[in-house]
Amino acid sequence: MAEKQDIAMNEFPINNVADYLYTEKGNNQQKVTPTDLVKSCGFFRLDKTITPGETYELPYNSGLIMVQNASSVHQKAIAVVYGSNTGNIIVPQGAINFFSEVENKFCIMNAGENTKYVVKSTYASNQHIILTFIS
Repeated sequence: MAEKQDIAMNEFPINNVADYLYTEKGNNQQKVTPTDLVKSCGFFRLDKTITPGETYELPYNSGLIMVQNASSVHQKAIAVVYGSNTGNIIVPQGAINFFSEVENKFCIMNAGENTKYVVKSTYASNQHIILTFIS
């Protein structure tokens, strides 16, 4: 078995991409993905191509959300969303619709009181979304 060694913080290698992070509390160690670690702190990031009609469930029922259709525009929509499928749109953007489903947009909505939000593509072709959700 390998001996436990203390390494000075300035001696750690710099790594921008890691499959797992290893944590320790007392004598207990565990591994966690960077995505799960950030999500446990209330942050979620989605960066993917969504097919026509596809619905993707987001992890929260309220918070601050920033959305971009990276296939067509650089501008982002920003809104504060509540558990009642309402909220305040801070920065509107024509490619994004909040709180209802309309054609040819990414639609951000939930199904009812205190349900998680979903993003749905109503485009006729694949579209790339970049979304950040802070709970």
